[in-house]
Amino acid sequence: MSFGCGMGTRRFSMTRGKSAMAVVNPVKSKSSFLTVRSYLLGSSMSSGALLGQDELERYFPDRRMTVFVGTWNMHGEKDLPDKIDDFLLPECCEYVQDMYVMGFQEGTPARREWEIRMQETLGPTHVLFYSGTYGVLHVCVFIRRDLIWFCSVAEEDTVSTRAFSQIKTKGGLAVSFNFFGTSFLFINSHFTSGDNKAKERIADHIKICEAISLPKMVPVNQHSSDPSSEEDRKTKSVWKLKPKTKQKKSPKKVAVSPISGKSDDCTSRFDCVFWFGDMNFRLDHERSKVEELIKHGHKSDYKELVAHDRLTNFMKKEEAFVGFKESQIRFPPTYKFDLNTDHYDTSPKLRVPSYTDRVLYKCKKAGDITALNYSNVPSIKISDHRPVYAIFEVKIRPGRDTIPLAAGQFDREVYIEANRRRAMQINVERKQSRICSIM
Repeated sequence: MSFGCGMGTRRFSMTRGKSAMAVVNPVKSKSSFLTVRSYLLGSSMSSGALLGQDELERYFPDRRMTVFVGTWNMHGEKDLPDKIDDFLLPECCEYVQDMYVMGFQEGTPARREWEIRMQETLGPTHVLFYSGTYGVLHVCVFIRRDLIWFCSVAEEDTVSTRAFSQIKTKGGLAVSFNFFGTSFLFINSHFTSGDNKAKERIADHIKICEAISLPKMVPVNQHSSDPSSEEDRKTKSVWKLKPKTKQKKSPKKVAVSPISGKSDDCTSRFDCVFWFGDMNFRLDHERSKVEELIKHGHKSDYKELVAHDRLTNFMKKEEAFVGFKESQIRFPPTYKFDLNTDHYDTSPKLRVPSYTDRVLYKCKKAGDITALNYSNVPSIKISDHRPVYAIFEVKIRPGRDTIPLAAGQFDREVYIEANRRRAMQINVERKQSRICSIM
């Protein structure tokens, strides 16, 4: 079977392997600007603020950036796919994204080589800002290299959902950081496997929500005053009309987990949350009927198939991932395949094909996250799972220079090695083209 790119009819401003933002914009040299800027600790002054409105709109005039979130259960394979362009640079996109967040479950032991290959695919316009592992969970964050100055330090936390925490095959790995004044939380998870373990998977979700202790040092609500926003204009007009009126203090609302009822879960603290991974929820349907729906699924955008998805139904009933959203699934199930084939499981277990691999999202303010694309990658077949990716447009707010900044740090070893290989490949292709032109 061969399946195309979900939501493939929508093409948006992103040339394959070439970024419209590829040129690194030089920092404007202003004496007053440089005296108040600190790339390590930041500055609380509004004039020339590194994370302020002027700098934000210089890079993002519309205050929106694109974020790519990818997830893949790699089945612990040592061998890596030769090409991953279809994963990181899908044909439905015209330009590379501003940020790439990649989550892997049962990750490859050749983790460093895998990071280099991802960097080689993205090219010199992006850098590896963060990389972390927890057992066989692996998260990488690549960002445009001209944007690393606007990131806070990255913080991480981990949770094991196994009975014994030393066993790190199931659980969650979370990373958080601020970009300008917008706080991000990314959670990569691998839930309990098994056809009839839905309750255990919901319990995994609850445990991760309550156990992740982020942020640790970086304050998350650091939006600067934004004169262009409707909320700030309303606030200012109230004070201008009634400057002497005492404002009654409203009682502070304590964030409460919508699942457990306990105060505060990790997903309530950030502006934008993305939760992805092998969540292992299955289709509640007979295999023969599922296979029949897969054959004709493209005609109905797979709606009939998704109607039997347990995670989708749990979310509708608000029994799991309360407050989260998921783009419409318009691709076939991503699990379980025979290795290096397009055939679903032919082992004696004959597992029901299912949508185990998902990307969910949540934002504090409605409209801050816009889903652009959600699809799988049918061309990468070395695992029993197909990779899944989602592309979003995220509203970014100006921030305050009072947070600990990352100071432009990234993995230079990965960057140098990947672009060395990229340059060698370009030279080989040029020589081949010269030979062809002579002949």
